[in-house]
Amino acid sequence: MLNLLGRVKLDTRTGVAVAPFEIITTGEQIGQPDDFAVLADGSVVLAHPVADAVEWVGRDGVVRGLGMVSGVTSVVTAEGGKGKGKMYMSTSTLEGGQAVGRGKVVEIEV
Repeated sequence: MLNLLGRVKLDTRTGVAVAPFEIITTGEQIGQPDDFAVLADGSVVLAHPVADAVEWVGRDGVVRGLGMVSGVTSVVTAEGGKGKGKMYMSTSTLEGGQAVGRGKVVEIEV
C-alpha cells in the first residue's frame, strides 16, 4: 500500500491531464481515508473512520490533525472562501471500530 495523496491538472472541457501527476505527501498519517474534500485553496481534508480522526493536508504536503471525530465517514465543505469556513462530517455508529450509539453530523471550522 502506497499511502499517497497526489494531484493532476485537468482540462475542464476534455478531462484530459494537462500536467504530470504530482505527489503532495505520503505516509501512514494520510493512509486509508474513507472520504476527502478538496478546499478552494487546494488543501485537502481527509476522514479516517477507523482512527476516528480528521486530517488537513496543505498544498505543500504539511499534514495537521483537525481533531477526533468518532466514526467519521464523509466530509462536505461549506467554505467562506480562501480555504476558510465550515466542514460537515457524517459519522457511523462506530467508535474505534466498535458499534456504539447512532450516527450524526458534526460541524468543524477549518
